[in-house]
Amino acid sequence: MEHLQREILHIFPNANRQESFASILAYKVPKEDVHSLAHSFSKLEEAKHAFNIEEYSFSQATLEQVFVELAKEQEEEDNGFGTLNNTLWWERSQEDRVVF
Repeated sequence: MEHLQREILHIFPNANRQESFASILAYKVPKEDVHSLAHSFSKLEEAKHAFNIEEYSFSQATLEQVFVELAKEQEEEDNGFGTLNNTLWWERSQEDRVVF
């Protein structure tokens, strides 16, 4: 899992892990880390093969995610880091392989 984390940070240096479940990892990826979608998908495909990842998802934030994030920001006293970004989901399969 640590090797995968390093690879994600190599591809997207400012990615921030948002969630981690038994079979899913979710990262917030700033737009400035996504130079082109073609390059990002190429790197994700390389990671998919290197880490036996079954599938992955890379998408922009939904309106619901935007609303929830804004609501969280309003509740927090510190408004230091609050940009809305893309989300990258990784998921582990039952065979302990990582699934995007």
